[in-house]
Amino acid sequence: MSTPIITCRNLSRWYGDVIGLNEVTVDIPPGITGLLGPNGAGKSSFLRMASGELRVSSGELRVLGERPFANPAYFRRMGYCPEGDRFFDRMRGRDFIVHLLRLGGYTRRDAGDLADQALLDTGMTYAAGTRLGACSKGMRQRFKLAQAIAHQPELLLLDEPLTGLDPIARHQTQKLLKSRAAQGVSVIISSHVLHEVESLTNSILLVNKGRIVATGEVSEIRALMDSHPHRIRLQCEDRRRLAALLVGRPDVLSLSFPDDCLMIETKDPDGFHDALPALLVENNLPVVGISSPDDKLEAVFDILVNGGNS
Repeated sequence: MSTPIITCRNLSRWYGDVIGLNEVTVDIPPGITGLLGPNGAGKSSFLRMASGELRVSSGELRVLGERPFANPAYFRRMGYCPEGDRFFDRMRGRDFIVHLLRLGGYTRRDAGDLADQALLDTGMTYAAGTRLGACSKGMRQRFKLAQAIAHQPELLLLDEPLTGLDPIARHQTQKLLKSRAAQGVSVIISSHVLHEVESLTNSILLVNKGRIVATGEVSEIRALMDSHPHRIRLQCEDRRRLAALLVGRPDVLSLSFPDDCLMIETKDPDGFHDALPALLVENNLPVVGISSPDDKLEAVFDILVNGGNS
């Protein structure tokens, strides 16, 4: 078992009478983890405490084995990209990154070299001399990401870093994060763009109303949701004959015919998948495609947050 990069025990954060995070206990392993949840769920509160920006109201929080709040030694090991920004609009992009590196203790020469590399990695070299106040949302996002990675931290905490990026920039950012992860950097990424998180990682931590709703791999979480039938989509030329063979099976709850496919609902997906090949061979029924919409992150999210009613 890998040592968790983040360990929480009964972690809470409140703002006056408002609870941002409520009695969270979780261990987050190394690698890339998607932090998901609706607006106001507590994602940003979690990342702000993990980054050391906010003090813990109660409970225990360890990140890379350290208490984050007011801990300069920890700050050197972590890179944080917040959801919002408060730039000095007249400052140029490269100067912004160099300034933060200088505040972190780097010499002017080292800060310049690190800033140039970060701009190259994020595809922002062309805009190094642009004033931040003249930058688009996407450019500001990438400057924030550049400052987060510039000092080569071992952990990245990224709050909605894909928001405002065009498709090319999103692809470049995903490629960058995967590359960092391959080098041993751990990444916690908060996002509402579910399919893009799914393209980065299969490991998720889902937050709703200040609590952890689920954690683990998408397929593992879906398998635990026994109260919700599992849908399996079959593409077959003779779907009505296939339906006739399946309709009496005890593991088949319902059948339907959407989009020229046969949709099965079952509470025993493993048993159904085990029995299907023999059934198809015995009856000479070729199937050209098998997929499960409920193994997608969007479906898991919908069931856990909305009860599957959206």
